[in-house]
This record gives sequence, structure tokens and C-alpha cells, in this order.
Amino acid sequence: MSESLISVIVLTYKSGEFLYETLDSVFAQNHSKIELIVADDGSPDFDIDRVQQYIQEHAKDNIVNSVVLDNKINRGTVKNINSALDVVQGDYINIIAGDDTYASNDVFSRQADYLDSHEEMLVVGNIIECDEHMNDVGRVGFAPCGKLNMLKASREKLLRFVCKKMSSLLATQATCYRRQFFIQTGQFDERFKLIEDFPTTVRIITNNYPIGYFDISVVKHRSGTGVSTSNKAFDIGKIKYYSDLKLFYECYLMPISPIVGRLFVKMRHRMCCFRIDYSLAKSENKSKSYLFGIVARNVLPLFYYFLTNFKRVKFFLNK
Repeated sequence: MSESLISVIVLTYKSGEFLYETLDSVFAQNHSKIELIVADDGSPDFDIDRVQQYIQEHAKDNIVNSVVLDNKINRGTVKNINSALDVVQGDYINIIAGDDTYASNDVFSRQADYLDSHEEMLVVGNIIECDEHMNDVGRVGFAPCGKLNMLKASREKLLRFVCKKMSSLLATQATCYRRQFFIQTGQFDERFKLIEDFPTTVRIITNNYPIGYFDISVVKHRSGTGVSTSNKAFDIGKIKYYSDLKLFYECYLMPISPIVGRLFVKMRHRMCCFRIDYSLAKSENKSKSYLFGIVARNVLPLFYYFLTNFKRVKFFLNK
């Protein structure tokens, strides 16, 4: 078994009791050397003493170091991750949300064995998508989605597919990184508040980093509890997320729009602007005629989105 040190960063923000499920899944890991870092992003109810006591009472001998970062001010997911990256000591790094869990007790050991014997900067596995009660509702990954061929495709083809069809193939919580990856490429882009995975995925592909992959389930992801997975399409709470997406299209995809698709990038950028405008208008209780005016000004991006995301549109309409 690998003797490499794996650091796991557990991100929390209003995670409540879910956090302890996440910690239990870390404590269940059979890897020999684990560093645990819990990073809370200004949760009003975060009880650092209780968390530290829980770690002390439940951690096994393979938890060789633990740190609890109690950030008093909510700074956003990206800065929260980077604050944890500043203190990691491990050879390899995992990042998980405080309401998700690891899928089995050998995830860390298999990741470490893989990176010990390969040269890739990262290795990604599959995600078990779950409902809020952690009931299995599907799988996401190169093999479960029938896209193993994408690992051998040109970087341009992979980039188009990931950006336009399935960005979660390289999701942060399903990826184990070498610490050297962040030394070489820098930490997550702090121009963003909430999204770290989309910009990082584009950086990985455009910088031609080899992608390690094995067909195992790495993490169980609880849907519907975070901002980005909320089913409320025009919730005021999603404006920061939509603003991040807008910035992502401007800073990352517009420069490479000839590869990804100029029409796609333009229409998606306009959809982000529409979502922000409509969400703000709803939060301010604007009249129906005012809301209709916003829709009328965005007929083209709405029509494009409907044509290219029919299943998702139908999902929201049924809510």
C-alpha cells in the first residue's frame, strides 16, 4: 500500500449535520496516511469545538494531522478552498463538499497507488449522483457515460464536449490532484466566488495535462442542497452563481470560442445575463410586464437554450 500522504479538504458552508457524514466517510478510508483539513466559509452555526472534538473521538491512527479552519467571514467557495490549499502538506489532494461522502473505504488508497505508479498530475473517477437523502439516482464519469473515447480524443474535441455537453466529467470532488499541480498552475481562480471546477477544467485541457482515469465510483454527491444544484432557476440566491458563469464565458470561453463554438459561447453568455436580470427583477417584485420585457429582449438566447437543453428545460417547467 502506498505510503504517500493524502490531504483531504472538506469544505463547509451551512453543512449542518451532513458534515459528520462526510467526516465518517473520511475516517473509513483504509489509506495509511491522511491529512484532514476542514475549512468552513463563515457559517453562522459552525461549532469549531464540536468539530474538533468529533475528529478527536472518531479519527483513527491513519489521520496523521488535522486542521480546522474557522473563517469568520463568508468569502466564497474558491477563496475557502485556497485558504485550505495554503496549509496542505500532502503529496496528493482531495477536495469534497461537507454534504457529500466518499463512495467506498478504498478510494484514497486506490488514488494514491495510481498516482504513485503514473506520471499524470491528476486522476479522476466517477460520481454517484444522489438525491438529498443520498439515494442513488445515476452515475457520471467517462465510462458510465460511454465517453471513454474522449480520453484519447484531441484536446479540441475533448474541450468542446466538456464545455458544451458534460462539464462534470472532471468535477473537483471526483479528482485527486498532485500538490505539484497547484504549484505549477496556481491555485483556483479567485475572480470567481463559487465555481472552481469549470475554469480548472479548461486549464487542464488547454494546457494539455494528461488525465488519469479509473472506472470506480469516488464520491456520492448530494444534489439539491448547494447553490449551483438548486432547482430554483431564478432564486435570488443564485445570482452569485450566474455572475460566476457569466465571468467564466467572458474570461475563459470567449478567447477560445473558435474551438468551442462562437454561437454557443455568445448565446450562453447572453443566457447568464438574462438569468441575472430576471432573478433581480423577481426579487424586487417587478411587474409582469417588466418581466415580460426582459424575456422579450432575450428571445434568441432563450430559444437557443431551449433547443439545446430540452430535457433540462422540461425538468424546470415541471417544478
